[in-house]
Amino acid sequence: MDNEQRYKENEKLVYYVLKKSFPAMLTDEDIVQEAKIGLWKACISFRQEKGCQFSSYAYKVIYNSVLSALNKRSHYFEECSEAAMLSIHQPINPETPELTYEDTLLGQEDFEYRKSEQRDFIYQILTKKEYSIFNMIMKGMKQCEVAKVFGVSSQCMNAKIMRIRKKLEEKGIRN
Repeated sequence: MDNEQRYKENEKLVYYVLKKSFPAMLTDEDIVQEAKIGLWKACISFRQEKGCQFSSYAYKVIYNSVLSALNKRSHYFEECSEAAMLSIHQPINPETPELTYEDTLLGQEDFEYRKSEQRDFIYQILTKKEYSIFNMIMKGMKQCEVAKVFGVSSQCMNAKIMRIRKKLEEKGIRN
């Protein structure tokens, strides 16, 4: 069987992997393309004599391709958020233009809360990105909503939130 035929016969496997392992990424065209590239890599590198079924082999190659793309994307967002000068009126994520950096800042009703010593202390401990995440969570946004704003998976956002919690706990701030 040639590679093109194998690719066409197994194209549904791309969506199966995404649906099973990365359900939030099914609508992300870049990630779908990375998954399809993973399938093509599997078609090219598969060796029947190794005693493995193609679908099992391709599943792992597709999965690893998507993971790699998400990891690269995560590093890109971290680098950009630290280095770029931003307007507070600029959307955080182009896909959600209604949410701007200004929305992550404290409003007038929160002014007294912002002045508290603990709030100042937290502001000094966290990076700008971590502080934005912390602020969104404190304002009642769900973890999946914050993840969408920053263009990362829920799992990645969970790891960031756990890192923020750990930093705060190390400094004696709980809950």
